[in-house]
Amino acid sequence: MNKITIKKQEEWNRLDKDFKEPTTVIFQDAVIDELKENYNNCSIELRGSSMVQYMTDSSVIQYMYDSSVVKHMFGSSMVQNMRDSSVVQCMFGSSMVQNMRDSSVVQRMTSFSVVQRMTDSSVVQYMFGSSVVQCMYDSSVVQNMRGSSVVQKAFDSAVVFTGRDSVEFFDSGVTVKRRDIQSSFETLLDHNILRADGITKGIKSVRDVDESTKIYLLDNDTYCAQRGSTFAHAKTLKMSLIDLNFKLSDRDKSQYENLKPNDELSFDESVTCYRTITGACSGGVEDFLERHETRDKYTIAEIIELTKEAYGGSMFKEFFSEKEKGNE
Repeated sequence: MNKITIKKQEEWNRLDKDFKEPTTVIFQDAVIDELKENYNNCSIELRGSSMVQYMTDSSVIQYMYDSSVVKHMFGSSMVQNMRDSSVVQCMFGSSMVQNMRDSSVVQRMTSFSVVQRMTDSSVVQYMFGSSVVQCMYDSSVVQNMRGSSVVQKAFDSAVVFTGRDSVEFFDSGVTVKRRDIQSSFETLLDHNILRADGITKGIKSVRDVDESTKIYLLDNDTYCAQRGSTFAHAKTLKMSLIDLNFKLSDRDKSQYENLKPNDELSFDESVTCYRTITGACSGGVEDFLERHETRDKYTIAEIIELTKEAYGGSMFKEFFSEKEKGNE
């Protein structure tokens, strides 16, 4: 593949855009007024402090690296990959960014613009109009989502700030914060959002089972039972109440008192041991297992490491730490 390095607008103007064979054009610390089309056999990369003022029509940039910048995207223009600290300042029309990673930033999305995938610590600062972020992963952040803009899927440790009264699209492990209110349990509940046991979901409905027990129907059609400060998530209403009673019951932990860090348990025994010691509900356990690969056997030490950030993880670790101290 041929490579051509462009450092000035004049060099780009003089370049024959009728590429006969595959060619990578690298803009290195260059300032370019406008890209208007997707040139055949041409892959464009921005590097260093390069800046493109306007992308219009069907123009395409394959890669943005370093601190490169695109100021405005219009029409069906596209940036396929943003990396490092690269920045797109404004997206309009049906413009698209396919992949954002590292610390790349889209400052403003509006109209029908789309970001397909955000990973690592990438950031979208503002979403307006009917703009869409299709998938968020890792520690990616949407700082302000307004209008009819949508985040379709969010996973892992993604963070979304929103000014809306309800949230419908977040998976567990995603942090949801209101831009205009504090994100305490009570204020989120006032705005139709339930955050319990590390799981954040919008609320479809809520009803009282008795004077001390509530049932929430969540936006993913699962249930959460609450009594006081104890919650239990499950796929059915009946199971959520069973799990709630399980968490509040006197669980016999004595059968696990003599286990050492290197002692092994089967998969089923590991789940039972963890639930008995921590009181974790079946819904929370199922959610955790869906996001992690499983094996046939685990040592106690491995379970402690795997669950250190999960609900009840510190309680599980403390249980065996206390037993170790007692045996010294």
